[in-house]
Amino acid sequence: MAEPVSYLVETFGTGQRSADEIVSALQDEIDLTPAGILKTLDLRWPIDELTTTDGHFGRQRGEFSWEREVTTG
Repeated sequence: MAEPVSYLVETFGTGQRSADEIVSALQDEIDLTPAGILKTLDLRWPIDELTTTDGHFGRQRGEFSWEREVTTG
C-alpha cells in the first residue's frame, strides 16, 4: 500500500498544536493512500467535461468533491 513519504505542515505561527501532533492526527483520521484519496473524493467517475466547461466562475461552492470538507470519525 502506498503511503505519503512526507508531510509539510505550516500554520504560519497560528497553530495550537505542534506539526507532529497535526501529522499524527492526519495519519490516524484520513486515508492518504492513492486508493483512499480516490475513494474519499469520489474520483472514479469521468467529470472532465464538467470541470472544463465555463471555467471556475459562476459555480456553486462544493460542486466538486475536492471542494467539500473531509469529515473524520
